[in-house]
Amino acid sequence: MAEDNQEKQFMPLMRDHDSDADTLDEFTCQKCRHAGRQQTIWPAVGVKAILIALLAVAVVMTGLGIVAFAVVYQNSNHCDHSERESSALNLPTDSLFGDIPWRRVIMEKDPRYHDPTLSETDQGNMERLNDTFIWSDILPTTMIAVPDPSIYGLSGGGKVWENPADFDDKTEARTVSVMHQLHCLADFKKNFNNLRSGGALSDGQYAHLTHCVEIVRRNVMCKAELALERPNDPHIWPVQHVSGWGNAHVCRDWDQVMAAIKK
Repeated sequence: MAEDNQEKQFMPLMRDHDSDADTLDEFTCQKCRHAGRQQTIWPAVGVKAILIALLAVAVVMTGLGIVAFAVVYQNSNHCDHSERESSALNLPTDSLFGDIPWRRVIMEKDPRYHDPTLSETDQGNMERLNDTFIWSDILPTTMIAVPDPSIYGLSGGGKVWENPADFDDKTEARTVSVMHQLHCLADFKKNFNNLRSGGALSDGQYAHLTHCVEIVRRNVMCKAELALERPNDPHIWPVQHVSGWGNAHVCRDWDQVMAAIKK
């Protein structure tokens, strides 16, 4: 009986303990579930943050791409506009001479043109001037034959030529501007030497030189080259001497100019 009573008294204690254990298990499981939920929530928040960051980066990159495209497109349009404007300003007859390149040139004095260029023979026989005058080297002709100038909207060209066989019914002779300018400069030098040797200008020569001064003036202003030229001695002031030699210029390739004109 005593043993039975002890068992009866002991068993509820066991049941109570089991009940406590069940309660503890339930409590522990709730915490575990809470911890599990926390572990599930934090990765979700991290993924969302990463996605938001990636979305922001994508938006920024897209914006930058749009801006870059707009800049490139604008520059392209500007270049196209400049090219169209430049092409529109070119003379149609420029195509006669082809695409003559430009190159950087350091200008130096050429004694053949700077110094007196008439030999003693030339000074004694002015009739031979055109054959031996040094300017003939860069002045092969003042006129060229233009096949069918009506293509370029031109008419009224010359028909007189030293080689009439070069002309058909549609071909006309015209002066190339640079050759006209060189012709004028050559005439300046010829008359300069003539005056230096004691000669005089006729009315016709004076009229021609006056015309040439205006031709050269207008063409110099037309091209309006903006190359900078340093003074000979920068320490001299206020009177400065500028020779113009030794300075950089951008010029057409003269050899190709001559080849195009002679062609």
